[in-house]
Amino acid sequence: MFQWSISVSRLRASLGAILMFTVFAMVMSLLFADNAKSAYSKLLTTQGITAAQGALLDLPQSVQSFRAGHYLQAEQGFQGIIDKLPGLHDAATAAALLQIGSSKNYRRLLASLYTNLGLSQLRMRHYETAVISLSKAVAIDGAVAGAKVNLGLALLHQRRYPEAASTLEEALSLGGGNAKLYADLGKVYLHLGNWRKARWALVQAMRLGSKSKTDIQDWGSVLEAEKLLAQTYEAEGRLQVAEYHLNRVLKRAPGEAQARYRLIQILERQGNSTLAAQHQQYFEKHSQTMAEIQSVLATTPGEVAALHWVADSYRGLGLLHLAEVHYRQLLARYPEDDRAKLAVHKLNRRMYEVLGDREQFN
Repeated sequence: MFQWSISVSRLRASLGAILMFTVFAMVMSLLFADNAKSAYSKLLTTQGITAAQGALLDLPQSVQSFRAGHYLQAEQGFQGIIDKLPGLHDAATAAALLQIGSSKNYRRLLASLYTNLGLSQLRMRHYETAVISLSKAVAIDGAVAGAKVNLGLALLHQRRYPEAASTLEEALSLGGGNAKLYADLGKVYLHLGNWRKARWALVQAMRLGSKSKTDIQDWGSVLEAEKLLAQTYEAEGRLQVAEYHLNRVLKRAPGEAQARYRLIQILERQGNSTLAAQHQQYFEKHSQTMAEIQSVLATTPGEVAALHWVADSYRGLGLLHLAEVHYRQLLARYPEDDRAKLAVHKLNRRMYEVLGDREQFN
């Protein structure tokens, strides 16, 4: 799944790490300054340890809610865990905890929780609260690349392009370069009017995405990158090059409505009204399908048959990354759904067959 989504392994590791941390802190507390010892004494009370352990018991349910697409429940779950952790509601205690070197595991636990809280808010398009949560994660542990990536994405959605660019560049410097990160960075550069940097980032996204054998979300990143690449050429008046790239997108994903709409506009500008009219028919047909998908999701959320129909419809439109999201949500809710398991396997095979042609991205 999406690389920067839920930080399950890091959070699970923190379950055991926080217990080791508390014991270690007892031994080391005599070496710390008075304010630090005071902070740890609050954390290490029986009540505090019990609160931390009790809070983390809610973690699996929050993770499950996220995977099933119940983002509001996930947000409430992660926020509830954070609220229950000791020491966070006393400014002096929290500051001391985050400054002491031996509290590394505690910092990473908090950073991961805030990252996943922000990601849940991001999926619900609550960009303002997502920026707040993800900024806290970055402030607590700046080495968490996932927090910076998602913060950059939230800033992008808020049209804060210079901040988004610097944040995503910092994430890239941490070694977090994948197809989606480069595609998002290319989009930011595009909004900033820097065509050269935009093309560099978008080509990187296409190359990295073409090498993927397992992550279907790279399919979406490749489509998005080439669609944006076409936009850079269109902005410079190089309409034939833009048309070429949009046709490549539509060959893989006939239901990519935005790409088809841009292609119609370009064809009309070139005086090819006949071909533009043909694409208009496809555009209207696929737009109707997308409207039906949104209606089904709104009226019958969570029903097995509805989720299968939505996922199958996305697959028919060539939007494999969106199909996978809904098949995964099906499996999160109904793990024994063999039809969904088979569908995910077929999606992987189709993606590899299409994106396996390395030369087209060189």
